[in-house]
Amino acid sequence: MTAKKKKSKRSSPPAPFQKKSFSGFNHILLIMLVLIGIYLLLAAVPGYKNMRDRFVLGNLKFILKNPALDYPEKMRIKFPRDYPFVMFVKQNTPDTAVIVMPPKSVKSVFKKTHGAQNKIWDEYFLYPRKLLYADEQDNPLMQKITHIMIINNWGYDFLEEKFGLSYPRKAAYTVLPVRREKSR
Repeated sequence: MTAKKKKSKRSSPPAPFQKKSFSGFNHILLIMLVLIGIYLLLAAVPGYKNMRDRFVLGNLKFILKNPALDYPEKMRIKFPRDYPFVMFVKQNTPDTAVIVMPPKSVKSVFKKTHGAQNKIWDEYFLYPRKLLYADEQDNPLMQKITHIMIINNWGYDFLEEKFGLSYPRKAAYTVLPVRREKSR
């Protein structure tokens, strides 16, 4: 009887995850095919080639060339106009600030980069401050504005039209508080 029990255990098929039909060689072959497919995709699509050359390889070269730099120094080198301006805004506004930015149509020295006029980029560095473009008139934050970003002298007229405030036009790039009369 014991022989039959041993025999019956051997005759039952193994569970599917216990099958050893997919050998180590097959795994290596599959990985190689996937890597070749990714390489062909990256070589064939121009957007991926640009991403690889500009961002991946460019950043890698920059990191290898400047290993001792800390994060703020790297950002100042990569974004020589945008990063210092955004840090200036951060240092000169409270964490609770609601800041109006110029519309995207305003031309400035930042036009070649995706920095100081890009709301998403700015929000990354200025959080928890709230940002909105001046042309977002239906945004409920428009009623809570505390500061305005002056970019390429845009903003002085906005302050005058919207709030009746006038500042001397001294700086082409700055951040100004919106001084409001507190109601009693």
